[in-house]
Amino acid sequence: MRGAAGRLGFALVEEGTPEATPAPAGPLRAARDWLTASPARVGYAVVAAVLLLTWPFGGWSPAVEAGARTPVGREVSAAPFTVTVERAVAGVDLGHPFALLDNGINPDQADDQHVLLMLTVRNDSARTLPVREVYADLISVSGSGEPVTTTGAPQADVSMWSSVYAGREQPQLLAGLGPGMDYELVLQQPVSGEAPEELEVELYSRTSRQSSLEDTMLWADPVLVTTVTVPVEHPAGPLYRAPWEDGGSSGGDER
Repeated sequence: MRGAAGRLGFALVEEGTPEATPAPAGPLRAARDWLTASPARVGYAVVAAVLLLTWPFGGWSPAVEAGARTPVGREVSAAPFTVTVERAVAGVDLGHPFALLDNGINPDQADDQHVLLMLTVRNDSARTLPVREVYADLISVSGSGEPVTTTGAPQADVSMWSSVYAGREQPQLLAGLGPGMDYELVLQQPVSGEAPEELEVELYSRTSRQSSLEDTMLWADPVLVTTVTVPVEHPAGPLYRAPWEDGGSSGGDER
């Protein structure tokens, strides 16, 4: 039977039965043919591919526009935090217990200025957040000139200290911010040259969404909320005085 069927099929073709026409091209093949028909269309395809690849990672953030301006001392909601920019001070003497960050490491840097920006930050989320969420993503500070480390090397990030740990002999870096808790934070930044007269502090709000790389939630897509112009004070005494030192507080002499 298989041989007969084979011969029958051959005979039908031989006797003039038309061959089956190819199936029409599918949508993918049609799209490929359209895109490759001209160089311009290939360019469109590249742009579309880039957009599709960036979308799972949050896409391209829109250009940051100038937000509202907020006076010093006023609370600002900048998810996942509520922030109050309190004051800023500058000088050459950090005071105890920051002696190791002053002229104790490198005498060549003894005349460098130190700028302290004081904030009150509350974590409004439901989980503990690493302190990097504050100094790397919440806040951007400009106006402090060329930042350097205590040894004079260029420095991109600031060091964060918290008065929560002021009762210890040497303050410790803050590791995280617990949910619903207020923290009195100090951003400490050595600068080379003269101290600034004011700082421009930008505060950014972010959105909680699921990571496209792993099954976790993250705060992403920063949007400028407001800018705070902070005058820099130049106290006569040490910039930082621990609470046990004559009832002192961060920021030198009382105003």
